[in-house]
Amino acid sequence: QVKLLEKNLDEQMFITPGTKDRDIVGFYREGQGAEFSVLFSRGGILVDKAEYSFKNTAGADEELLGEFLSQFYGGNRFIPNEIIIPVGIEGMEELSEWLSERLGRKVAISVPERGVKASQIELAGRNALESFQRKHARELGELDLLERLKSSLHLQRLPEAIECFDISNTQGDLAVASLVRFEGGKPARERYRTYRI
Repeated sequence: QVKLLEKNLDEQMFITPGTKDRDIVGFYREGQGAEFSVLFSRGGILVDKAEYSFKNTAGADEELLGEFLSQFYGGNRFIPNEIIIPVGIEGMEELSEWLSERLGRKVAISVPERGVKASQIELAGRNALESFQRKHARELGELDLLERLKSSLHLQRLPEAIECFDISNTQGDLAVASLVRFEGGKPARERYRTYRI
């Protein structure tokens, strides 16, 4: 990640003097999976990012992006003065007017084709691609682990849920049982339990 930042980010992309608050939306899609990466630039400085994954998506990229933006800026989310996106969407003017009304001043939505903004869109797109690949690799690793466990234990199907108990005590007194649970190969920490026996 550090190498990627050093390679792709020059000082101009981090600091753009006189720039208002801007959100930069990146998008990557493969099959039915889609990944969005939103970079937050505040006062010309890139301060944070957010990543969102979607499975079983349908429709054109423009429709998916439009739907994402409507949901993303719904509720109480901070609305910047400017939003740049990778492709034009249907109802872009209406979305801009709706956000402007909510913010109380003009919100510009644009699709940059060159310059610093286009470079920022490219960066957000690369972020979305890498996030997609990282999550996909993790899912494949978890599936491989479950397949090997199924084979080792001679199970009929993949072990979707696994619960393990550990009983501990101090010389026969104060026995405690700890339960951990895995779902789909990942820890389900909210379902961990401790029991006094």
